[in-house]
Amino acid sequence: NVQEVWPHREPVPYLRSVSDADGGGAYCDISNRYHWTESWSRRELLAALGHGLVEHFGA
Repeated sequence: NVQEVWPHREPVPYLRSVSDADGGGAYCDISNRYHWTESWSRRELLAALGHGLVEHFGA
């Protein structure tokens, strides 16, 4: 949900989480693309966070 990321934002119906589980697990867990790993260097992570924070809160 949008409020989990940006608590000050108004709720909107198209940014709501929905479960895709049938009780036995997620429908897509049989896919080989269900889990993934991404690695970032410290420098890359700080650059991405810095850019997003400046965009969100201003310089």
